[in-house]
Amino acid sequence: MSTKTSRLKPGTALFPSEAKPEPLIDALLNQVSGAVCILRLPDLSLMGMSAKARQLIGCSANNWAGLREDLLARSDGDSAGQTRTFRCHRQHHAPFQLNYVSRLLAYGEGFCLFLTFTEQSTYPAACVLDTPAQDEYLRVLTAALQKSRGAILLTDAQGTVTYANEAYKQLTGYEDSDIIGKQPGASSPDFHTSEQYQGCVWLGDIQGHKKNGEIYWASGVIVPLGDSAGERVHYAVIQRDITDCVNGKEALRESEERFRAVTEMVGEWLWEQDAEGRYTWTSATVTKVLGLQPGQILGKHYLDFLIPKACESLPGTVAVNRDNKNSFRNVVNRYMHREGYEVYTHSSGAPVFDEKGHLVKWRGVDQDITASKQVEDILRTQERAMESASVGIAICDARQSGFPVIYANPALCAITGYSREELTGTSLRILQGALTDPAAIETIRITLKKGLSCKLHICNYRKNGTLFWNELLLSPVRDPEGVVSHYVGIQSDITEQRLMSEERHQLELARNIQLSLLPKKPMKVAGMELAGICLPAAQVGGDYFDYFYRADWLDIVIADVSGHNVGAALIMTELRSALKAGLYLTDYQQSDYSPAYFLWVLNELLYDDLNNAELFISMFYLRYNITTRTLYYANAGHNKVMLARHGFSNHQVLDAEGMILGVKRSVNFEECSMVLEPGDRLLMYTDGVIETQDVTGQFFGENSLARLFLDNSQDSPQQLLKTIEKELTCFASQSDFRDDITLVTATVTASP
Repeated sequence: MSTKTSRLKPGTALFPSEAKPEPLIDALLNQVSGAVCILRLPDLSLMGMSAKARQLIGCSANNWAGLREDLLARSDGDSAGQTRTFRCHRQHHAPFQLNYVSRLLAYGEGFCLFLTFTEQSTYPAACVLDTPAQDEYLRVLTAALQKSRGAILLTDAQGTVTYANEAYKQLTGYEDSDIIGKQPGASSPDFHTSEQYQGCVWLGDIQGHKKNGEIYWASGVIVPLGDSAGERVHYAVIQRDITDCVNGKEALRESEERFRAVTEMVGEWLWEQDAEGRYTWTSATVTKVLGLQPGQILGKHYLDFLIPKACESLPGTVAVNRDNKNSFRNVVNRYMHREGYEVYTHSSGAPVFDEKGHLVKWRGVDQDITASKQVEDILRTQERAMESASVGIAICDARQSGFPVIYANPALCAITGYSREELTGTSLRILQGALTDPAAIETIRITLKKGLSCKLHICNYRKNGTLFWNELLLSPVRDPEGVVSHYVGIQSDITEQRLMSEERHQLELARNIQLSLLPKKPMKVAGMELAGICLPAAQVGGDYFDYFYRADWLDIVIADVSGHNVGAALIMTELRSALKAGLYLTDYQQSDYSPAYFLWVLNELLYDDLNNAELFISMFYLRYNITTRTLYYANAGHNKVMLARHGFSNHQVLDAEGMILGVKRSVNFEECSMVLEPGDRLLMYTDGVIETQDVTGQFFGENSLARLFLDNSQDSPQQLLKTIEKELTCFASQSDFRDDITLVTATVTASP
C-alpha cells in the first residue's frame, strides 16, 4: 500500500506544540518503549506520539519541517514499509540521520500514517506491519505496545480474549493457555462484566484476582475498535496497576472522584465548547444524532443548531444556564437534523474554570430522546383525545379485586353524573340497578373472568337515580407477557336512540297493520273493474281505500287521515271498522242508505275521537248501482274525482259540498248522482299523489295526473296504476315518498 500525494496538505502545522493529539491514542503511545507516532491524513496533524519519539525528534520546527518535506517528497508512489531517512538537528549537537518506516492505515472513515523511527540503519522487526486489513490500526497498536508497561488485553466482538501482552501476564500471573480463547471473567471471577462490552468507552477501577488468588487493583479502560466499515470487531482492555494507590484511602478517594466525574458525563453525544459556546471537540456520535460530520460543527456556536422558536418556548433553556455559568442537567434541546426532521435531546453539561476562576470551556453530553419524546407526545395526544371524546371512557385495573376505575374521562362523568373523584377507585357496578338485566351482568362477569372483549346494551342508573341505556364496549389490555392488566370500557348513552328505535319499530308495525287492512287485489264484477294501490311514506300515515260489493251495489271509498303517526293509523283502522259495521248493519236490516247519510253517521261516530286526537278525515264516498249504472256520491273535503267519458279527449271532475270529518257535529253533506256508460273511467287519489315533489321542489300536480289518466285510456285499471306509480317515482327521483300515495281507478264495463 502506498501513500498518495493528494492526501497530504503541505501547509498544515505538524509541530507537537501546536497540534492537539487524540488523548486516547497519545496515552497508548506513551506506553510504547519505541519511537513511534501517528499522523492523521490528509492534514498530517499529530494524533499521538511516544516518549521515545519526542526524545529523538524533539519539538524543533526544523526537525518537523524536514519530516514533512520528506513525507511530501516521498508520497508520490513509494511503497509503504520501506525505510526512509531525514536529517535532524539537536541544540549544541551535530546533525544526525533518523530512519523511519511509514504505513498507511485505515482509521474510521479516513486514513492515517504510522511512523516508526530509529537512529541506526536497522529497526526492530516488531515495528514493521505486514498485514494491511480493516483492523490494521488495532494490530499495529498491539505490536507497538507489546513491551508496554501497561497490561493490555484484546478481545473479539464477543469478548473472547485473543491477545495478552507481557505486562498483563506479569500483573496477573496467568499464561496464554489460561486466558487465550476464554472470557475475561473465566480466569478472574471479579473482573469486569460483559455489560462493559456494549460499545462505549469504559473507564474505571478493576478488582481482579491473580492466578495465585491474590487480589489486585487496576485502573482500566475498555475501548471498542472498529474496522473501516464501522463494524465493531475488537475491544482493547488496558490496565494500570493501582494496588498501592487503592490501599491508600486518599488515593482511592481521588481516583473515585476522577472517574465518577468522567462516568457522569458519558452519554450518546459527548462534546466540548469554548467559553462562548463554540464547539471545540465532539464525538463521532454527532453524525448519528444530527446527521452532521464532526468537522461540520467545530467552530460553530451551539445555538446555530437549535430551533430558535422551540428553544425560546422551553423553560430553563441551556442559554439561560450558560449565562449563569452553572451546570445544567437533562435540559430538553430541540435540534434540526440534516435530513429536515426534529431531534430532541437531554443535554447535560458543566463549566470548566482555570485556577483563577475564569471560565475556560464547557463539557457536556446530549442524549437522543427523539423516540421517547415521540412516544410521550403520542401518549399526551391520546390522553387529550380521551379527555375530549364525546363517549365515556373508563380504564379499570384488572389486577385488583373488583376491577376498580383508575381513569374516567369527562364524558363518562357527564353521562353518569358522578365526578372523577367519585368514580376513581370504585367499581362500575355502582351504575347497575333494579332494572339492569341479570343476563347482561353475567355476560360482563364472564368477559372479565376470561379476558375477552364484549359489546352489549345494558340498563344503567345515573347518580341521581334516573335510568339510561348504555352501549358498553369492553376491551382487555395485555402486558408484554400477554396477561390482562387493564380493561378499557367505552360507554355511550343510547337512551334517545333506543327510544327512537322502539318508536320506529312501532311505526313499522302500524304500517304493516295499515297495509293489511287494505284490499289485496283488484276487483272485477259484472259491470265494473276496480284496482287500488297504497304506497306508504317513510312515516305511518292514514290513507285508506276500500270497495264493497253486495247484490247490485258497489261501494267505493277513499280517505285520508291527517298526520303521520301511529294515531293516524289507529283512526284509519277505527274508520274502517265503523264503515264495515255500518254496511253490515244496513245489509242485516235490509235498509237503504245514501253516501251523504253515511258520511253524516261517520262524522257523528268519530267526532269525539278525532277531536281529542286533534285529527280530521277527508273522504270521498261513491255508491254505484250496477243494474242502472247510476253513480251516487258525496264528499267530505277530499280531492275531486276525475271522470273520463268514453270517446271524449278531456275529463271532468266530480265534487259535492261537504266538510271534512271531525271538525264539527251535525254536518250535512250534499249528494250528487249521474249515469255512467260503458267505457267511462273514474280516478280517485289522495293529496300525496299531486303533492309529490321533484329535486327542485316542483309539485307533480293535477294536470300531470290528468294527462296520464287520459293518455292511458286503453289500459286496464291495474296497468294504469302501475304507469302512474312509475311516473311518480321517476319524477321524485326516489322510491320513498314524503306522504302516502293512494290511488283507486274504476272502469265501467258492459252489463252482463
